[in-house]
Amino acid sequence: VPAINYESLMWAKHVTKDDPLSQKLIDMKLRYAEVAKLATTYTDSVTAQIPFSPDGRVRPRYNQTGTNTGRFSSSNPFNAQNFPKKSDNLPDIREAFTPPPGFVYGSLDFSQIEIVLIAHYSQDEQLRNIILSGKSMHDVTAEALRIERNLAKSLNFLKNYAGGARKLALSLNVPLEEKVDADGLVSKVAPQWVKNYCDGYDKLYSGVTTYRDTMAQIALRYGYVETLLGRRRTFPDLKKKKEELKILDERFRKGSNMRKYKPTEFTPDMEKLYQELKKKRSRVWAEVAGVERQASNAPIQGSAADIIKLAMVAIYNDWKERGSPNKIVMQIHD
Repeated sequence: VPAINYESLMWAKHVTKDDPLSQKLIDMKLRYAEVAKLATTYTDSVTAQIPFSPDGRVRPRYNQTGTNTGRFSSSNPFNAQNFPKKSDNLPDIREAFTPPPGFVYGSLDFSQIEIVLIAHYSQDEQLRNIILSGKSMHDVTAEALRIERNLAKSLNFLKNYAGGARKLALSLNVPLEEKVDADGLVSKVAPQWVKNYCDGYDKLYSGVTTYRDTMAQIALRYGYVETLLGRRRTFPDLKKKKEELKILDERFRKGSNMRKYKPTEFTPDMEKLYQELKKKRSRVWAEVAGVERQASNAPIQGSAADIIKLAMVAIYNDWKERGSPNKIVMQIHD
């Protein structure tokens, strides 16, 4: 990638809106930022390790306990699971991954493993029929909700992991709308049509929604959830947070009633405390919702990680028994 003289852009602040060089300067700045990130995050860390490798190959460390879900993570000197794809502005650095002489790269993949696990855990009739018939969940969602497949795919991926309408709008680059509540506070919310799509998913795959509510209750009652193989993920603070939210809800209810029915007794200091209480209640509610979302996702993502690790062990043992020179060099989740 040719070097860009970034110092030459320092005078860009003097360029007017209608100057024909403006767009070119912006494009150069954006491309410089992309290439710089590529170099500092990936290529520099990798090439710096080559002199210390006896065969000129750099091997990252795979961490078995690097994530809460049980998935592998990789590091030191780089994250091998997250190399960027080729784009118009970037070179394809994945071409640097080349097998030794006499070998080729091959890939083994569990098709839609987490969607299969969602169908198993939720026992949702619609989703089970999709899996057993070999259909695509994205095609079924698109047809049922009368939307484009790409939108259905985004909706499925988000809702499969308990995302909401606001997150879907942000992922689609849809501007949020302002909503003013009864107290005059302004918040950013998803447009109604985005909410309608999320509601459509909930109706189409109602068993998935029921499953998530059940997992939240299990995490609250026992303090943990389990994968198919019995590996636990604990949520020790959920019960405490739920109790805190219950207290805040009661205090907020009393404050709202007094503010509404006895406005003359509601002093400015009380109004200040009321607004602080409202913000704290919203924050704790968001924390509880986040933990419940993790509790419903953990059996899905954790079971997928367990199954893939078992498969890797089985493949390794099979190759070893047959004296195969094949080796597992990378594991990727997406």
